[in-house]
Amino acid sequence: MRSIFLQGKLLQNPKKLDYFKKWSTTFDDIDVWHKKNKISKLESCLGFIFNNKFIDKVIIGVDSLEELKQIVKIKKLKKVKSYFPESNDRELIDSRLWKEGKLIDKNQLLWDRAKKTILGGNMLFSKRPDLFVPNKWPTYFSRAKGCKIWDITGKKFTDFSLMSVGTNILGYGSSKVDNAVSKAIKNGNLSTLNCPEEVELAEKLTEIHPWSDQVKFARSGGEASAISIRIARAAAGRDNVAFCGYHGWHDWYLSANLGNNQNLNNHLLPGLNSKGVSKNLRNTVYPFNYNDFKSLEKLIDEKKNWNCKNGSKQKSNASK
Repeated sequence: MRSIFLQGKLLQNPKKLDYFKKWSTTFDDIDVWHKKNKISKLESCLGFIFNNKFIDKVIIGVDSLEELKQIVKIKKLKKVKSYFPESNDRELIDSRLWKEGKLIDKNQLLWDRAKKTILGGNMLFSKRPDLFVPNKWPTYFSRAKGCKIWDITGKKFTDFSLMSVGTNILGYGSSKVDNAVSKAIKNGNLSTLNCPEEVELAEKLTEIHPWSDQVKFARSGGEASAISIRIARAAAGRDNVAFCGYHGWHDWYLSANLGNNQNLNNHLLPGLNSKGVSKNLRNTVYPFNYNDFKSLEKLIDEKKNWNCKNGSKQKSNASK
């Protein structure tokens, strides 16, 4: 993607920008290449993008009516054996280095360090900067209050994104919450014994949700989902599970992709890899789309008389 960004930059006149002056000879060669091949910089830029086998869809932004007219005029992109003179100079081709030839973004520096010691770069997949704006996302925060976040460079942002993956409905740094937490810390928040608040919370939850008889506490959403699946299978005496949405990295969930690696593509995060998941779990979980009751009813009707194990179909008395 950085290569494509550079292509777009070349549509402007990079020789006028101070940082690019030391590559003026390279840009002269690029100009000569365009004249020799009788192709405009716009055409070569679009050709470079559309001939990339890893790209299947493109959104084109235009700065002016004139630029739009130029794009519309292109009936067919010219095919050339190779695109204009390539450069292996990282200070030119990597946009992160485009100031004094050094990495200036502390967020990116720290993220590069993190990927060397943390598998995947961080704990939560949904917080990876590559899901948002690679190399430009303010990956790390120094403080947060209300709906405001300050990154480690001190730059202030308004969080229109995930609000801590949807958990901070009261906003960051809520005084009421912070005071209660501080009090608990002063009294000691961990010991061999249980905390009485656990009972109070359980009673409150069953009061709010009268359909429930008891509660089971978990440390994360993924763990809570795994516990729910185990309880459901134990109570029903069956293995098959229908679900919708994203439920984390646990084997029961990722096993949906064992039969078809695209089964989970419509459930928040596409392209989830099922490597390492036991093949014995194949054909035990089946996704359906949220609010699509017909597909759920069809799925239940198809699977209710079968108990799928090890990829083979066996009659299940439990389904009756």
